Amino acid sequence: MEIKLDKEAVSVKPVKVVEKSEKKVAVKSEGPVKRIEGKTLKMGVNQTWVHLFQKNETLPGAKRLGDMEISEFLKKEFPDRHSRVFDAVPTVRSRYNRGLLTQGEKPKTQSNPYNKEAAPVKSPVKSKK
Repeated sequence: MEIKLDKEAVSVKPVKVVEKSEKKVAVKSEGPVKRIEGKTLKMGVNQTWVHLFQKNETLPGAKRLGDMEISEFLKKEFPDRHSRVFDAVPTVRSRYNRGLLTQGEKPKTQSNPYNKEAAPVKSPVKSKK
């Protein structure tokens, strides 16, 4: 089907109309939902991320964790949860630094990535031409 708008032809694909009976409805659980807790810290996943990022910035230089160590810790802390987000430390760190893990409240100290030698990783800066 083609529709003419302002002397330009725009092709439009037909849209399937979904009846109410075909829509998937979210099912509410009966009673309280069990929160997942870590093995050692006894915190939820979100709280564990926040705790790790905060604690990592207060550790002395040589003891700071790199992204791989954070990822490994989370996988050990939540062995029954097989989530790819545990491998996405830079993405979660970015969300943490923007305050998305703490109800919109940005952290006082931003979390930085560290390499194996516990030195801050500097992101490459594009040179202006």
